[in-house]
Amino acid sequence: MLHTIFKFIFLLFTSIIIAQKSNISQNLYAINLPIDKENYAHNIWGKDTDGDGVKDKKDACPNVPGLKKFNGCPDTDQDGIEDSKDFCPKIAGLKSLKGCPDFDGDGFPDKEDLCPNLFGLEAYNGCPDTDKDGVMDSKDKCPKVAGLIENKGCPRKNKKQNSLEIEDGLEVISDNFKISPRELEMINNIAKGIDFNSGDVSYNQSTLDQLDAIVQIFLKFANAKWSIEGHTDSIGRVDTNLKLSIERANSVRDYLISKGLRPENLIATGFGEKKPIATNMYKDGRAKNRRVEFKLVPSID
Repeated sequence: MLHTIFKFIFLLFTSIIIAQKSNISQNLYAINLPIDKENYAHNIWGKDTDGDGVKDKKDACPNVPGLKKFNGCPDTDQDGIEDSKDFCPKIAGLKSLKGCPDFDGDGFPDKEDLCPNLFGLEAYNGCPDTDKDGVMDSKDKCPKVAGLIENKGCPRKNKKQNSLEIEDGLEVISDNFKISPRELEMINNIAKGIDFNSGDVSYNQSTLDQLDAIVQIFLKFANAKWSIEGHTDSIGRVDTNLKLSIERANSVRDYLISKGLRPENLIATGFGEKKPIATNMYKDGRAKNRRVEFKLVPSID
């Protein structure tokens, strides 16, 4: 009997619930409101107008695809600086130069550098003064030999002194020797073949052939003094590269001395990564920057 009563109550309760649900459904159907499926999804998941994965409410640039680390704003040139803070947003550059490139590595952005392909000085708007005589190379009649400003960067002719002189810009002359700019250029063209092992002062057999060729030229000018200048690319620490460039210059100096050249006429120095001749952004450019150069040193006797 008790079981029958409970069963009756359960069926009655279930019928009431079904009836209520039916009334609710009919009322909703009667209202017949349109459903905007697109807005419904946006309300649930959040709108992302530019489709960059950053929702509009958190996107600082909601209409332009960007990166999450820049709150949805773009970095067009992919140099790690968002476009709104990048002074050169379409060309990859350096953070230290606000996103602008510096091809020659002299600290001046290319767009302000009058000599963007040559390492230069602030005083000359990024242009070089190779002989450091106060006359920029483009205005220096003798750009490789220190001279006088009033003499357009050339030294005065004085054959009584044992010092370098320039005769019509064609030849470097001393009391004891004469060497043409063409020969100087040839020496440094040969030097381009000096190939050091990566991160080391040692070099391969082909480099010995280049050094032997330089020895033969140097022996023709026994009284000449030479500066052997080592350079590196920008990979690694600045202080490490400076030390490596000096060690490489000394390595070349030691070899030249072993072949009979006078030690007092060979000066080894290094500049590390300070004087690139090509961009360090690419492998070929870095290879060009790992080099040794030879320069004639004026005698002050």
